[in-house]
Amino acid sequence: LIAEQDQLFQRMLREPGNLDVAFAYAAVSARLGDNEAAATALERMLLFNPNLPRIDLELGALYFRMGSFDLARDYFSKALAPNAPPDVRTRASGYLEQIATQQSPSHFQGYLFFGAQYQTDANVAPGSPLIHSPVGDVLLSSQFVKRPDTNIFGSGAFLYSYDLGTQNRDAIEVTGIGFMNHYFRTQRLDLGFAEVTAGPRFNLPTPDDRVSRLSVKPYAILTEVGLGEAQYFKSLGTGLESTATVWDDLAIR
Repeated sequence: LIAEQDQLFQRMLREPGNLDVAFAYAAVSARLGDNEAAATALERMLLFNPNLPRIDLELGALYFRMGSFDLARDYFSKALAPNAPPDVRTRASGYLEQIATQQSPSHFQGYLFFGAQYQTDANVAPGSPLIHSPVGDVLLSSQFVKRPDTNIFGSGAFLYSYDLGTQNRDAIEVTGIGFMNHYFRTQRLDLGFAEVTAGPRFNLPTPDDRVSRLSVKPYAILTEVGLGEAQYFKSLGTGLESTATVWDDLAIR
């Protein structure tokens, strides 16, 4: 690909008006991750013919990948011209929606997982009520003998953040996690757990090139735990979290 990119670049120098060569060079550059070179080639094409909605779309996609949302929006808006093909208009509209989401100060993400299961020994008890012990045989109550049961369960988590608009991209964060387990017969084993934290996250200057991101977050925390359809305990407190991203892909918290 690098050799092909170099050959196409030399052809562009010899044939500056050949739009097919310029587009091929941009495509190869994009595959190599050289988005700047690809964008330059496509912008040169618009100098020869400014009415190319498909080129506007590709330019917008390149600047979108580079994080230049304002430039990307301008090109996507041009790609919505009345003479643009339907597929170009559809893709451009989709990108514009993504930009609006990316630039919104509020972001919400989360997951929810749930299911059901059947257990032949839900209470993890012996199969017989008769227990032999050094002091003699003991006859267990029926609730302490093996019994089958069906239960439903679910877990989930969410993160809501609000960008405070500072230069360091500080934000207010609210997080939550939860778990629920309900048995239809052995309800004394029902378990519920929920935890919510809230606080500001401050992004700090990194100490050296090995750390790409460093932040600290003081927070308040509320925890609620239920067992057997009754409150087991609750807690309220504060905490301090620090997060660092090192070597580009390893997060330490």
